Amino acid sequence: MALLAPAPSGVAAPGGIVAVTVGFDGRARTGAWTPVWVDVKAPAHGLEGTLTVEAASPAGGPATRYAVPVRAGPDAVVRVFLPAVFHNARAPGVLTLDDAAAGRLARVALPRLRPVDEIVLALSRAPLDGARWRVDAQRAAVVYLSAEDLPPVWQAYEAVRVVVVRDLDERRVDEAQRRALHQWVLAGGRLVVMPSGDDVRALSGPTVRPLLPAVVRVGPRGAIVMRAEAGAQVDGPPGARVVRARRGRGDVVLWEWDGSGPTPAGAAGTADEAMLQPPVPAVPPDLEGTLPAHRPLPVPVQVGTAVLVLAYVAAVRRLSRFAAGGGALGLATAFGMALLAAAGAVALAGAARRAASGPVASVVVEHLRGTEHARVLAVVRTVAAPGGRYVLRLGAGVLVRPTTPTGVTVVTRPDSVDVVGTDSARLVATALGPARVRGALNRAYTRAVIETADGLRLERGWIHTAGRVHPLPAVAGRGVLALDAARWTTRDRLARTEPNHALLVWAFSLLESDAILKAHPAWLLGWMRDSAFSVRWNGRVEVPWQLVLVPLGVAD
Repeated sequence: MALLAPAPSGVAAPGGIVAVTVGFDGRARTGAWTPVWVDVKAPAHGLEGTLTVEAASPAGGPATRYAVPVRAGPDAVVRVFLPAVFHNARAPGVLTLDDAAAGRLARVALPRLRPVDEIVLALSRAPLDGARWRVDAQRAAVVYLSAEDLPPVWQAYEAVRVVVVRDLDERRVDEAQRRALHQWVLAGGRLVVMPSGDDVRALSGPTVRPLLPAVVRVGPRGAIVMRAEAGAQVDGPPGARVVRARRGRGDVVLWEWDGSGPTPAGAAGTADEAMLQPPVPAVPPDLEGTLPAHRPLPVPVQVGTAVLVLAYVAAVRRLSRFAAGGGALGLATAFGMALLAAAGAVALAGAARRAASGPVASVVVEHLRGTEHARVLAVVRTVAAPGGRYVLRLGAGVLVRPTTPTGVTVVTRPDSVDVVGTDSARLVATALGPARVRGALNRAYTRAVIETADGLRLERGWIHTAGRVHPLPAVAGRGVLALDAARWTTRDRLARTEPNHALLVWAFSLLESDAILKAHPAWLLGWMRDSAFSVRWNGRVEVPWQLVLVPLGVAD
């Protein structure tokens, strides 16, 4: 996604690349989404073109390209954000700027990265108490960031362990950056917020305030006063209290004291729990193992193949019979039938080849507990016809990358993402979208209420609780379903006739092993084909099966 904003004034340069910032103060984790900020100056005629990162392969293979469109008026300087994934810290790759009218304007080598496994990202004018963050300098770093350098897409926080907010100038944060921080927390990020002395302005602005688990104000004699929300965890004595609450998959921790000074006596050690967890992976690594082995051929192609095979066999039999009998007319007829069948087979083979090429996907839509949002995780394998070129188009808000370095080009626009390639590739994609299915159980587990948005049809559903599953009929709209105690079973007895049995088994295992998901007692699982997750393959629209996971509420 390209986000344009005025760059610092006083820049005097011909049209081209003025400045580049890669990672967080030059630090990044290889293989993870990394923010790239570029100041671009348009030539005298203006600029309508493309900014591209060519990320080098560590093994010397073809570069993966990440591109965004750029537009600017004559001689204007704009700041462009470009998310990319790097695999070679010593030589990350090159950056190019191309104009539709003038061609190549610039090509520069990207600066060397300082690789780290995880980052503590701090918005603070004063140094923080480093001992509390337990940062191993060999694998992690505390990076002090200006508000204007916050990523405008939540996936770019992938290498970040925790974001610490002490000082924040709201005038330097735009709505995309604000939304990205909120979405990152909902998707599993950790946010620690603290006052700056007796200054609590950073805690009351639109960037942080909607996420806080308490209302904060300055009381008499400069004392910090906090009023925690219902259900928030509060630890520590007055003056050293910590308030913690979950937001979706993420954690928000509010300190009562200024973290740039010494930790007050009695401060709760539980405050460290959120900060010391490793960064959340964009997609669980074992999800890739659930990909189907092949694309099924459409039914019309299968029927056509059967008809042509039968016609060809019949023609050959007639041809041999008339050849033995010597009938000239019959021989010509049989020969013509064989030629027609052969021509049809060639045409059908082309149709089958086109139908067999396309995306194969495992898509999980996990509704985030306590929110109206859902986290979308997908692994995709592109099946390309030999010698062909494909364009895979996904919707807005999605970030997609290959699982290993490969020669695809990923073009991210405000309204879509295109993956362009010639060879088959494996991709991972992530997004955050609205929750479109909800449900509730009564306390006796004998009745379930399921509701889908806009008449969306939920197929072949199950309720999962305490290692047991109960099958459900299809639901479109609102359904009140009776649960039969005799139909509860274990997940290993499920039939293998599901759209993706391996993905279903993976999801049940996730519910039983993921600490955040295990904390909720009952879940709804089901298959749907929501057109909001449709993709285009060379212009052909496909809607893959999606496995939806929904935490169930209580309805008596």
